[in-house]
Amino acid sequence: MEQITIYELEKNIPLLIQKVKEGEEIVVTHEGKAIFKISPVLKNDNKTGFGSGKDDIIFIADDFDETPEDLKEYMP
Repeated sequence: MEQITIYELEKNIPLLIQKVKEGEEIVVTHEGKAIFKISPVLKNDNKTGFGSGKDDIIFIADDFDETPEDLKEYMP
């Protein structure tokens, strides 16, 4: 994580934007103290939707829809 002063931020905005776009976090300081952090917005790459898990099912037991013996006493 890079640390820069607020004055360096003002001078180098285009370069710093590019660094953040590439995934880097930047802490901005003023008078030796961190005042804020610039970081990339996390992308949600989980693609969900109809058919998104079609290749994920590897095995389904023959009795997958039968009630287990130890739960039958709770069934009406």
